[in-house]
Amino acid sequence: QFVRAQLQAGESTGFRVPQSAVVQTEDGRMVWVVRDGKAVATPVETGPWTGADWTVNRGLADGDQVITDNLIKLGPDTPVQAHPAAAAASAPAAR
Repeated sequence: QFVRAQLQAGESTGFRVPQSAVVQTEDGRMVWVVRDGKAVATPVETGPWTGADWTVNRGLADGDQVITDNLIKLGPDTPVQAHPAAAAASAPAAR
């Protein structure tokens, strides 16, 4: 028996977002972000997967709120209201 493994060393900068938030289009990958209470499609450049997340190397800035749920209902300038992610809201408090 044998296994093939790929190891990556070093540091990378970027943002981790759930894979389900990254949409593949004919023009590349994008995520929906909240700007001024509306959904805005934002092209992104992704790096490797880490667990259940993509590393986004380009296209997002500090403070961007990425929409992770109900993406099928979104279109340009759809009014949205941001809520904390369910996983973060249900996570136990740190001691």
